[in-house]
Amino acid sequence: MFYDNRIAYIVCTCITMTFFSNCMKKENNLESNIKMLKSEMIEKQTIQPQEIIDCLSANYGITVTALIRLPLGADMNASVYKAETRNGPSYFLKLKQGHHDDISVTVLALLQALGIQQIIPPIKTIHGKLIQYTDDFTLIVYPFIRGQNGFCLNLTDDQWITLGRALKQVHELEVP
Repeated sequence: MFYDNRIAYIVCTCITMTFFSNCMKKENNLESNIKMLKSEMIEKQTIQPQEIIDCLSANYGITVTALIRLPLGADMNASVYKAETRNGPSYFLKLKQGHHDDISVTVLALLQALGIQQIIPPIKTIHGKLIQYTDDFTLIVYPFIRGQNGFCLNLTDDQWITLGRALKQVHELEVP
């Protein structure tokens, strides 16, 4: 499947930011939320690369030849990696300390399943799960899409139209 990575990145980020914003409003205590986020950001993730590689092999059937930590990501509480394979595709990994039932992963999979093709869904484990726990970490695996962050580039007129249509689809969906 072809993804316009600029559009996909913007759509996924908008959905995540909207969800996060709504959760923060529900708390009604912005100061405590900010303190919590700062304390979580300070904690460093301590998992060995080989543990990640072993988890990918055992739970996704992915044989990794190189694991590269990437200095990017919209989630302040996660580390992200690129997992390369010998002759197959590369993968984008999101690793969070602790066990998280990440509702945004479920929402992204649901939106893609409902026909919003600009959504890049997570890859399921060999057991059909959207996330995998390993030790004290949560791992989410996506296809690696080469390109640049859609927020850093100017969109073409066609891309703006595609983005608008995708966001319209999101807003028109009946959530189960």
